[in-house]
Amino acid sequence: MALRPLSLVLLALALIPVTGCKVLGMRTIPTEMLEEEYEKPNSRYVEIDGTKLHYTIEGKGPPVLLLHGVLASLHTWDSWVPLLRESFTVIRFDIPGFGLSESFADDDKYTPEYAAEFVEKARKKLGYDKLHIVGNSLGGFIAWYYATKYPERVDKLILIDPASYPQDLPFIIGLAANRLFGAAAQLTSPRFIVKRNLRKVYGNPDAVTDETIDRYHSLLLRDGHRHAMVQYCRVLEKYAETEELVAHIPEIKAKTMLMWGEKDRWVPPELIERWKQDLPEIEVRTYPEGGHIPMEEIGEETARDAYAFLSDGAEPPDEEPAAKKAADDPEAGESAASSKPAPSDAQGSGGEAPEEAAPKSSKPNIGWDDEE
Repeated sequence: MALRPLSLVLLALALIPVTGCKVLGMRTIPTEMLEEEYEKPNSRYVEIDGTKLHYTIEGKGPPVLLLHGVLASLHTWDSWVPLLRESFTVIRFDIPGFGLSESFADDDKYTPEYAAEFVEKARKKLGYDKLHIVGNSLGGFIAWYYATKYPERVDKLILIDPASYPQDLPFIIGLAANRLFGAAAQLTSPRFIVKRNLRKVYGNPDAVTDETIDRYHSLLLRDGHRHAMVQYCRVLEKYAETEELVAHIPEIKAKTMLMWGEKDRWVPPELIERWKQDLPEIEVRTYPEGGHIPMEEIGEETARDAYAFLSDGAEPPDEEPAAKKAADDPEAGESAASSKPAPSDAQGSGGEAPEEAAPKSSKPNIGWDDEE
């Protein structure tokens, strides 16, 4: 019989004396090791309001900003980049508290208001005047709220299974938001719990690879990230119970597309009707086999739909050679198709040129062979 989520957490706590810190995700992985393992060949860093932000820029053309969801990182967009960078400047970053970006030092910054302000400061720092913005889950929440606060800066908007209207939250989100279990989650975040919940956000749980689980779990064990996870879960819990922010959704002026996996277990597809009511002109695409992160599990189809929307229906170029190369060897494909652009290529007037991170010559084995 399957264990309930609460039972899994209690089991993890009970096993601490027996299994130790490594199995239960109690250790902190040094930042340098994570950067060696998960930086892209074109990774860059810039400081925004005292927080180090990890980001990448690829391609040329109108800028498109990609924002990921809870516990994810800019890697979630890997299958989109080969197509989009053919006609767009693709900017993606690790939202602070996730991936290789630092966590916020001040808990007061874990708010929708500051998230929108942070994106705006990043836009200015990178030197772009106006952007297409794509966001999934938490990133979708940030994207649509940013569009209500800074409508003059958003060209088109794509929202993928976005957090928005009041709903019953996934059990694990509510658990992490709880004062007692939130404190425990900051001490122990076992790989098997990450695996269990990652399988839940896929439409096809069996499609989740060990490599994907390792990445999500390893990046969670960066210094400060477990604390950030709890803070974000508390934000999601707060706004899942109120119409306070969603009252602004009808104010969105940007042309908007909504993408949704029909097997989403985290944000119910029934909320599509609320979006249609508030934005009657919204375009909707649903994916029968998709879960909460369809851009990660149904990359090719969702990328082509996004390309068509952003380019006003234009046929996408034949991206197969680059995509195939990236699939065979992701680093080789990315570096071959997009070397680090010079600031004058990637940035608009007035943008600063952040210091770029040098590519790494070798990658250590963080090592999760005995994590399960």
